[in-house]
Amino acid sequence: MEISLFLIGLTPSDVGKLNRLVIPKKHAVKYLPLINEDQNEREEGEIVEDVEVVFYDRTMRQWKFRYCYWRSSQSFVFTSGWKRFVKEKNLKERDVIVFYTCDLEGQSNNFLMIDVHYYSEDDSVVTGKKVNESVHYSSEGQVKTQNFVNSKLKQDEAKPVEENKGGFMLFGVKIQ
Repeated sequence: MEISLFLIGLTPSDVGKLNRLVIPKKHAVKYLPLINEDQNEREEGEIVEDVEVVFYDRTMRQWKFRYCYWRSSQSFVFTSGWKRFVKEKNLKERDVIVFYTCDLEGQSNNFLMIDVHYYSEDDSVVTGKKVNESVHYSSEGQVKTQNFVNSKLKQDEAKPVEENKGGFMLFGVKIQ
């Protein structure tokens, strides 16, 4: 089951040469790992200055971003990994990035997902309502994705495992 966390409309600086995505503070502190805003408040092992955050897209491709706090601008940002995501997803100004958490029933491992809603010229502005309509929210606020994750997992389970060669398949990648 996917639960929408927040969305960000991209600005020219988000997809330009700055190679970073600013995460609004209210979303950063609520949904992302706690990082150090003030080095004087740091207690050993509790807060770090930057972390690697891992997301999966709709094809279950893994995306890793360095997530940190910039004291100079008092901003929470994704830095390393963001430029590659922008380039490979062909992101432009006005596209919308949607962040989810994915909780699998009967599984203890939850993970984060990232999705792109591309701006179209026939809509002058992509609003939150438009995005919500396009991802089909249920009455409980959960996102219906035609059971994409469950069907992907079932496909992986249905694939024969080549035991004689060692290793296993994880998200479509053979691990030796």
